[in-house]
Amino acid sequence: MADLELEYQSKYPVDPLSVMRAMLLYVLDAAATDPRRRALMEIIYHKLSSSVK
Repeated sequence: MADLELEYQSKYPVDPLSVMRAMLLYVLDAAATDPRRRALMEIIYHKLSSSVK
């Protein structure tokens, strides 16, 4: 993840909001398309929803 952060910082050196946007889009896209990350997000979601009740 640190390598990805450095890559986006070099692409957008004066615009930190664009870096944050690109990083969030990457994470959300990976969670939607990668089966392993999707499974991890489901575990986190269920853990959080059961702890709120």
